[in-house]
Amino acid sequence: MKYFLILIGGATGALCRVLISEVIERAQFLFFPLGIFSVNIFGCFLLGILINLMGPNMKKSMNLFC
Repeated sequence: MKYFLILIGGATGALCRVLISEVIERAQFLFFPLGIFSVNIFGCFLLGILINLMGPNMKKSMNLFC
């Protein structure tokens, strides 16, 4: 189960990072990788909210997912 959660978390994060950063970087003409930066900030914010809403038993499993 542990490796499955790591696999799902990694695949979901990588796919979201690529899709969102491509959309943001098409709209911007900057030398700074704004797409990757914004995906990282949004992902940290979303995971922080999700982990705080979970119960104590689920937090152990969620650490593997993150």
